Amino acid sequence: MNEIHLAKCIAKKRREMNITQEELASYIGVSKAAVSKWESENSLPDITLLPRLASYFNISIDKLIGYEPQMTKEEIRRKYLYFKGILGTKPFIDVKLELDEKIKKYYSCFPFLLQMTVLLMNHYDAAEIPEDVLMWALTLARRVKNESEDINDVKAAVNLEVILDMMLGKPNDALELLDESVRPLSQETESLAQVYQMLGEREKAMRVYQISIYQHLLILVAEAAQYSMLYEDNKEKSTEIINRSLQIADIFQVAKLQPNAVVPVYYSAALLYCMHGEMDKSLEMLEQYTKICLEDFFPFSLHGDSYFDLIDDWFMEFDIGNGAPQNEKFIRKSMLSAVKDNPAFYILREDVRYKSIIQKLEALVKGCK
Repeated sequence: MNEIHLAKCIAKKRREMNITQEELASYIGVSKAAVSKWESENSLPDITLLPRLASYFNISIDKLIGYEPQMTKEEIRRKYLYFKGILGTKPFIDVKLELDEKIKKYYSCFPFLLQMTVLLMNHYDAAEIPEDVLMWALTLARRVKNESEDINDVKAAVNLEVILDMMLGKPNDALELLDESVRPLSQETESLAQVYQMLGEREKAMRVYQISIYQHLLILVAEAAQYSMLYEDNKEKSTEIINRSLQIADIFQVAKLQPNAVVPVYYSAALLYCMHGEMDKSLEMLEQYTKICLEDFFPFSLHGDSYFDLIDDWFMEFDIGNGAPQNEKFIRKSMLSAVKDNPAFYILREDVRYKSIIQKLEALVKGCK
């Protein structure tokens, strides 16, 4: 697709200034026929003439040729959702060509590059060579880290680079990017809420506290999945971690609020019980996992509830809004694959309850249009 709109711009600006092609040609130092060819898209001006044309029309060269190096937040959101959508309907190689073209056009729009990095991380396994896609994403993250002057963009890029290094099996590279000291959580949120209180902005203070509690809640629940697996050889400790986390999740109805935070806990619990030879409990956890996948995930939308009743508008401030960052087909397939293809669960294959779980998850995948 041709992203240069020079011909239209020259014709438009010339008419706005109410001058003829001959008058423009005389100023630039070319023939009237040359200007006519520019406007009819039969030829392009010599690159050395662009500064003179831009100066004559009192616009930048970027505007003259129709080049837009930056995208708005809303434009980035639309592009993310667009590519997420077609990843479920087109071959990855076709999507890659279109995505690569868009990235090249906006290679200096760092918020866009960050979101495309996330897009690639969420859909890399759709490619024939997933590692190549992860390396592509890593290149984008490193460009933002090295070129952006926005500290928030740089921090986001470093975080993505750490995750990508781990996905690529390079923990030492990830460690080099991290500060190994564990610091206390930021007090900025609490301070902001207190400032609002002092200003008499009571509802704003409540909203800030709700957002903070919501984030801490999800961290507390979601991190239990990885944490519990570190105690796979300690049945008592791992069970305690799982039970406490699920109790908290139940009290705050996390499955309804953000199911992708709690399903990994049930999944880890199923793995741990299976390793410890407690098949009934493993199946119970898999059934809970499946129940949430079937009842609470789709249509996916981040939202509050009666407790978190001031945060719905906060989700809309996210770069891609309150929707899922991954294509729904990919999510459903991963739900099935996690149970069906994990060798740890092969011992359950002949169990009636396990077969029922697989049937339900297979139906979930087939039900996605």
